[in-house]
Amino acid sequence: MIIKGLIQEWTSDFDQVAINGDILGDQWDWEDFTGKVVHLRYFISEAPIESLEDAIEGQIRTFYGALEADGYPVCGSEWTGQYAYEQEFVIGGHDLLEELRSHVGQYVLIEVRLDEL
Repeated sequence: MIIKGLIQEWTSDFDQVAINGDILGDQWDWEDFTGKVVHLRYFISEAPIESLEDAIEGQIRTFYGALEADGYPVCGSEWTGQYAYEQEFVIGGHDLLEELRSHVGQYVLIEVRLDEL
């Protein structure tokens, strides 16, 4: 599953993050994650990220100091871990909401894959 768009603050009774105006997490059913190994990677950029391939290429360019890397991802991460339903957005001990909150106003592309234990 791919989710991409502008990272926005969502103010309500709960601290949330929105991607293109949709609360993160409304795009999937959390119960599908229970008992699965979750592979999650994300890329964050100052400009919209069109595809996973563009994100990977941009990160490679950034790693190697390409001068034409403007608009490509400024950071990214990849996590793997078992999902615990009691801790939404925490995968392998990493808190996705906290990560995204530090990049409000930037663009993100998130890829999520699920495997059986």
